[in-house]
Amino acid sequence: MHIRHVPRRKGLIMKSLVVVFSSFKLEKSTPEYNLDRQKEYAACYRQLLRVVPDGLDVLFVDNSIRSADEIDSIELKESLAGCKILLTRQNFGERNKGVGELVMLIQASQAVNFTEYKKVLYCTGRKFFTCPYPFDKALETDKPVTVSNPDFQFLTGEFREVAKNMFNDMFFAMDSIRMIQFIEFTKPRLQMMEELMINSESNLYEFIQQKKIDFQFLEFLGIIRNEQNTRDPYLAIENFHIC
Repeated sequence: MHIRHVPRRKGLIMKSLVVVFSSFKLEKSTPEYNLDRQKEYAACYRQLLRVVPDGLDVLFVDNSIRSADEIDSIELKESLAGCKILLTRQNFGERNKGVGELVMLIQASQAVNFTEYKKVLYCTGRKFFTCPYPFDKALETDKPVTVSNPDFQFLTGEFREVAKNMFNDMFFAMDSIRMIQFIEFTKPRLQMMEELMINSESNLYEFIQQKKIDFQFLEFLGIIRNEQNTRDPYLAIENFHIC
């Protein structure tokens, strides 16, 4: 299986894997909304491939389409040209998107042998990584896990403190053995998480706490996020924040 290798910037060279998760289309949304959504993914992916350090393989995983022909955005098609894409069309987490991403993580581990990599880095796709910082920190540390839980600073000036006793899963990294253990920990919990609306951030936190795993904590990620909702114009400024 060929996965895109990204030799885009000078820096630390390690054989590790970045897995990026997406839902390009939402079934209950309008074609116009889904097109805007795909254009946002395109911008995020172009930036992601700019900042991913040398020596990392990148796998894009989507759970909303069966074929790349179903992508409506020309920009998204161009941003994914030459990339490895795993299309699953099995959105188990329709009510709980974090569960949907965890299912995609499991599917990625079935398509790619994680043990061939030193580390596996987990990224949600519709995020704008402003710089290589979280990737560099995750690759440089000797600790088996890198996590974060940053507060949100909105461009409007609003500051939102996030809940504690959880780890954000916009981005985290584990050595491959720990990531496989995390998958095995998560599999039997998925149905419960979906039914009880338990968020994936709490699941990640519980895994690390129960297994007593040492971790590196990043106070900031340098990610711009669009907390979009269908009531507002797609790129409404009040929904953008950095974390």
